Amino acid sequence: LDDFMRAQEGGYTTPLPIPIVLHFLRSAAAGLATLHAHALVHRDIKAQNVMRETGGRVVLMDFGTGRPSGHDAAADFAGTPLYLAPEIFMGSAANERTEVYSVGVLLYHLVTGGFPVSGASLEELQERHAIGADVRLRDARADLPTAFVSVVDRALAREDHRYTSAGGLEFACKEFRGPRQSRSEAYRRLPAERFAGEGDVRTASLRIV
Repeated sequence: LDDFMRAQEGGYTTPLPIPIVLHFLRSAAAGLATLHAHALVHRDIKAQNVMRETGGRVVLMDFGTGRPSGHDAAADFAGTPLYLAPEIFMGSAANERTEVYSVGVLLYHLVTGGFPVSGASLEELQERHAIGADVRLRDARADLPTAFVSVVDRALAREDHRYTSAGGLEFACKEFRGPRQSRSEAYRRLPAERFAGEGDVRTASLRIV
């Protein structure tokens, strides 16, 4: 996914078409649901770890930070900061709902080029989460379909109001059909060039043990 973002004419901050976003996210959510069914969490959902194979199959990559669900967070804090759920910054363990939040951040990022909560350091991100300093998707992209915005808003909601599982998010994505433009048409509009990514606060995974 990172390659697609960087290959856009306007660069990394140019949003992807919704048909492509839904294709990636339905597949990624299905893969995540399978992982959760085995009581495991990925802990590093981000654009760089969702890949599209030559044949079109979408897969989750890089399970280096994966752990059993509910693994002791105090002993092992991991993930890419801009994708982490607010409760992770408060010391909670990664679980299915924190992963749903990360997918919500990914959805937000793919259609805006930005992030719902931004900060240059862990401390700043923690503070901004604590005061609720997030940018709602509707404010970032007023042109998006209401149904799509609702899916993202719920994925990014506070823990008690979030989708309880990746399966629930997958179902919501399937229910939303999106605009009439087909996925194949959307892919054809993307430039053929691919660019190598550089590590930064958006992409670099963090692990503190």
